[in-house]
Amino acid sequence: MLWGVAFVAISLFAGTARSLASRIIVAARNSARRRAADRADEQFLAYAKFDPRILRDLQVIATRHEAVLAADKR
Repeated sequence: MLWGVAFVAISLFAGTARSLASRIIVAARNSARRRAADRADEQFLAYAKFDPRILRDLQVIATRHEAVLAADKR
């Protein structure tokens, strides 16, 4: 009897459990991607501090971005 109740409960919640597991896996993958991107950005900026060419390019990009933001506010 108890096995029957357990089987019915598992079959009723199988879709919900599968959906929950799928969402957890997607969230974990997205989190891992964000952490990897953050690590790559940190490494790039650390390298840029020692390479004046990259630092100059970053400054040009920042200046252009500020100009675009200023133009959008008008």
